[in-house]
Amino acid sequence: MKSHLVSRQRRGPRSWRWRFSCEELEPRCLLAIDIFAAGATGSESLSLQVEGESVQTWTNVAGNYDDGVFQQFTYDAEGISVDSIRVAFVNDGNTPGGLDKNLRVDRIVVDGVTYQAEAPNVLSTGTWTSPDGCAPGYKQSEYLHCNGYLAFAGSAGGSVVRVLAAGATGQEVIELRIDGTTVSTFSNIGGNYSSGQFVTYTHVADSLVTADQVEVAFVNDGNTPGGLDKNVRVDGIEIDGQFFESEAATVWTTGTWTDPDGCTPGYKQSEYLHCEGSLFYATTASNPGVIGLATNAYSIDEDAGSVDVVIERGQGSDGNVTVDYRTYAGSASEGEDFQGVSGTAEFLAGETFKVISVPILDDVLEEETELFSFTIDNVQGGATLLVPRTALISILDDENPVGGGDGLSFDYRDFSNPVDLQFNGDADTVAGRLQLTDDGQGQVGSAFHTAALALDTETSFASLLEVQLSGGQGTGGADGLAFVLANTPDGPQALGAPGDGLGYYAIGTASMAIELDTYQNEFDPSDNHVSLLTGGDVVAPLATSPSPVDLNGGGIVYVWIEYDGAGDLLEVFVSSAPTQPDQPLLSHEIDLSALLGSQAFLGVSASTGGLGNEHNVLAWKFGTSGSPNSPTSFDEEIVIDGLTWPSAIEWSGDGENMYISELPGIVRVFRDGQLLPAPVVDISPRVNFTDDRGLLDIAVHPDLANHPYLYLIYAYDPPEVMNYAGLAGPDGAGNRAGRMERFTLDATTDYTTIVPGSEVVLLGSNSTWENFNAFVDSTNDFDEPPAGVLPGGENLRDFLAADSRSHTVGQVEFGLDGALYVTNGDGVSFNQVDPRAVRVQDVDNLSGKVLRLDPLTGAGLADNPFYDGDPQSNRSKVFQLGFRNPFRFTIHPSTGQIFVGDVGWTMWEEVNTGDAGDNFGWPYYEGASGASARTSEYQNLPEAQAFYASGEPVTPAILALNHGIDGINAIVMGDVYDGDVYSEDYRGDLLFNDLGQGIVRNVSFNADGSIASVETFTTGAEVVVHIRTGPDGYLYYVDLDDGVVGRWIESANQAVASGSSSTFASDDATIALALSMPSPASDTGANATEARDAQAIEVRPADGHQPRPSRRTVSSCLVTSSVLPALNRDGAVLEHVYAALGGDDSSSDDGLRLPLR
Repeated sequence: MKSHLVSRQRRGPRSWRWRFSCEELEPRCLLAIDIFAAGATGSESLSLQVEGESVQTWTNVAGNYDDGVFQQFTYDAEGISVDSIRVAFVNDGNTPGGLDKNLRVDRIVVDGVTYQAEAPNVLSTGTWTSPDGCAPGYKQSEYLHCNGYLAFAGSAGGSVVRVLAAGATGQEVIELRIDGTTVSTFSNIGGNYSSGQFVTYTHVADSLVTADQVEVAFVNDGNTPGGLDKNVRVDGIEIDGQFFESEAATVWTTGTWTDPDGCTPGYKQSEYLHCEGSLFYATTASNPGVIGLATNAYSIDEDAGSVDVVIERGQGSDGNVTVDYRTYAGSASEGEDFQGVSGTAEFLAGETFKVISVPILDDVLEEETELFSFTIDNVQGGATLLVPRTALISILDDENPVGGGDGLSFDYRDFSNPVDLQFNGDADTVAGRLQLTDDGQGQVGSAFHTAALALDTETSFASLLEVQLSGGQGTGGADGLAFVLANTPDGPQALGAPGDGLGYYAIGTASMAIELDTYQNEFDPSDNHVSLLTGGDVVAPLATSPSPVDLNGGGIVYVWIEYDGAGDLLEVFVSSAPTQPDQPLLSHEIDLSALLGSQAFLGVSASTGGLGNEHNVLAWKFGTSGSPNSPTSFDEEIVIDGLTWPSAIEWSGDGENMYISELPGIVRVFRDGQLLPAPVVDISPRVNFTDDRGLLDIAVHPDLANHPYLYLIYAYDPPEVMNYAGLAGPDGAGNRAGRMERFTLDATTDYTTIVPGSEVVLLGSNSTWENFNAFVDSTNDFDEPPAGVLPGGENLRDFLAADSRSHTVGQVEFGLDGALYVTNGDGVSFNQVDPRAVRVQDVDNLSGKVLRLDPLTGAGLADNPFYDGDPQSNRSKVFQLGFRNPFRFTIHPSTGQIFVGDVGWTMWEEVNTGDAGDNFGWPYYEGASGASARTSEYQNLPEAQAFYASGEPVTPAILALNHGIDGINAIVMGDVYDGDVYSEDYRGDLLFNDLGQGIVRNVSFNADGSIASVETFTTGAEVVVHIRTGPDGYLYYVDLDDGVVGRWIESANQAVASGSSSTFASDDATIALALSMPSPASDTGANATEARDAQAIEVRPADGHQPRPSRRTVSSCLVTSSVLPALNRDGAVLEHVYAALGGDDSSSDDGLRLPLR
């Protein structure tokens, strides 16, 4: 082995030409090995080892050990790997004079390439560290204190993986696994398990490693011979210098014990391994997405056997994610009407939906429709929980069926019992499927429901088909399938032509069909398209679009067909997953009552020609509803974009400044038409921003000249969080508390900044670290006592509990009386029965209340209903009680009446209003407009039974919307409108949004204050979390998801373009409009426009501006005096419009709005 090394004296550097010839022409030529080292005493000996054998030893190593002056030692060697080189210290001990011998190695240089001794991939067997001594390890040190060596590695080596761990007994064994294979085993794990002092265990991988490949396993659980329980605590792993916490939300564990689940796998957010099991890590760059239910309402026949509830995952699918689910009884009883389910749905990486089947129990009783709910919560793995979180399930009794006429509805989960279906031609049922054709040639079949759908101008419906075309996948099969509405003499026995007729051709003129076409005839655009057909004609569709999925690919295809009778709008959605897409594939205006008459039969048809294919319908659901009222046409005008999770807005009293709060803890200001770059204030280090928590609202004192105050209300991260990670760390999901602070605005900067050091805590002074357990997430852990309740049952003063990731503080608002009103949620679990919710009914506890405070001191006011003489007591601050999550409220601008939107549990969303001291009943009552209904599940608590027995009065909601009947998800209270820019009909109306559905409703009142009507104001407000009336009289909205503040513009107040037009959808590249601009006789002054001749105008996004995907269409564009007007809704920019309209005199200073209808 030594023969391939030649010792020589160093003679200076070689030329690049020689190095080139070595590396490229002669792989085994000589190369130089240089060692740079220094001895502590000058008597140290150094050995060069190759492949484990010593090839040269130098004695009396000199240099300056302390100052880092190194002596050079050189060898020539034939081509070898750096990985085979070791530098060894071989004569440890003391000199005759008693000096301690040690060796310091700075680096080696191999053929001109430098390798540092302290590199993370250099293994040392002679470096002393505490507490391990000279145990082998990757010490990242130049020093050799014991006889041992430094083993070098090439620069192309793999990742350095370090595990920081501590054992409870010192006898634990852990394994490091990469991609499931054990690569290192570490025994007798040291450190201090209790205090968190960890020992580092290092492994150098053969290749680069990412965190999602790494697993740390505890492999010898049990007791020591002395009876001590062995456990392991793993602080985290480090990969090439990047650290990954074990308690991160994305770490999956199979060995962590929790009560009551034991060591069941899950995202426990814990460092501990109590059982034999592993911690599985994840990369920090993952995008785990958001979790929510696909819909908030299901209807199922009693004899269907089960209902499938879909949980969907969107906006990302990286890594594993879990979410808990369970059912709750309502009017439907568990064990009698349905079989309750509960569990955890696990989404593996890439999975986007899970289907949970809930058994439905059939009986022989004649019953009304019965209801129960399905809820989700406790998302783990880094994903965010969105709405809907609750679905209301209606069981339709088969002994008392619902359906027929204009209320027609049915839900065929399969076709094993095809009641009320008429089969025609080759249609039949096979193994529970509706098979319209088999894979033979020249077949045609149809199936129609035997009850006709009654039609008028207001009829609306929705249908979902699950179809599967197979047997002739790709181009080997034909022809396709159609959803049909027909009012023909054949009624439910209608059957059209085979082949390219799809069973629809020549069925009759009073008909409509949505075709899924899988064969390209000479009149077809492709062999994979979806079209809208009428009149029994398959050649000239009204609308057509390429299918986003392979219709003939053999997989299940989901087709949603929705029709709004009031708007005459038909929309078709197609997907390969059971989650309805946001964007319709087809959208077309069509008056079905004019086309079909007063009724129509619903059916499906399919056919084959010269090629065979099976055309199967696996499930079919249909339902009608009264058409939602058609709202006045409103356009969204974006005022500010580019915000980061905006939560609320407020204006200064003079209307000059608009303040915007962002959830992470920053307040911005919009002044003189622009968003100022510097924030007003940034308190993000003390804001807990996770899930539904953050900086939720702001208020401005109405008299800034004398009281220049800005109020912020938020979930609080105390300074101690900086010492921890995970649940207790910054923005962690562990328990917290709420707080409200007052800041002084600086008049010298036009109130656009604060006076440094001016903050004053007005509410939540005791919301401090020692008063809650940040190491626990009580959203689902009910063993943790309620925070703020002292051991003797006394409530802590001035404490806003947040024992949940939601239901924390809500809103802050000035009343007409000059008082400051604040809402605070119940601070408990949002989807499970949490016994801590009973504190809402305690007037000495601030949870679930509306508070009324002195805006200068935060004290309770003497005329508050529960004032006890002490303005700082909890009860002295309470104005109203009995709320679950009063996230948003408003105060009537004329009367001072408070309207609270209380976000409901499994069934209801409430609008509450009442007098001082009123109790709205939560958690014992919820829902039922004008009456109080007992809350399912909660009504069984002993505290609830005592409350009912007491006869204590509660104030019912003036309006309660049902999740199933109204389709509402989560209420967001808006303003009482008192502006003058909209129709007079809206004046005095109360507005609120449905977070999730995005329907903004307006409530009109009678003179006595009772509700006159509830109508739809506008739609498309899916994540609008704040609605306020601006100083200009417009209603402004805050869109949390899109990061914008906008306002609604009533289209009726705008100049209207007549002539032919097209809808500008967000994914369109261009549209062409032929417009003429009339000057309405009623429109004068700034809004007046001159008549223009009709002309073609090209409207398109400018280069680099891509509209965001949206189901919403853009109803107008604003042409201003600038060259590039903004397209309001989607942020695109339109070119060439202004010039095409004819120059400066075609628009006023305020711009000319062109509705695109």
